[in-house]
Amino acid sequence: RAPPAPATRSPTFSAG
Repeated sequence: RAPPAPATRSPTFSAG
């Protein structure tokens, strides 16, 4: 499990 990355540069938010 990876650490909580910032929402500004998140891989999950990158698609959005």
